[in-house]
Amino acid sequence: MVKPLTWWSSLAHHAHAAMSPVSCAWWERQLAFQRVAEWVPPRWPDPAYPQQLRLDIRVDDADRAERELRALGAIRVLGEHESGFRVFTDPVGHPFCIVFGGKNTR
Repeated sequence: MVKPLTWWSSLAHHAHAAMSPVSCAWWERQLAFQRVAEWVPPRWPDPAYPQQLRLDIRVDDADRAERELRALGAIRVLGEHESGFRVFTDPVGHPFCIVFGGKNTR
């Protein structure tokens, strides 16, 4: 299951902070985002406006994860040769993947 705490909701919650951590508890691994003064949104896959991060998230049930991600605002980016992964963008255009199946599918 995809946790309802998303990186974009965490950034909104920490709108004025220089760093925005994403975690459910202090003992879990954290992912932090740093703000930049002159940010230009990505227009992936346009190389003139490239991706600024890469995030792959392993899931057990790709269809369920896709439904949950889309409900949270993610947009599916269809690819020609998807096998063991699906590509999405968050609401501002950062691409990320859900990965599923065997450990060597990506």
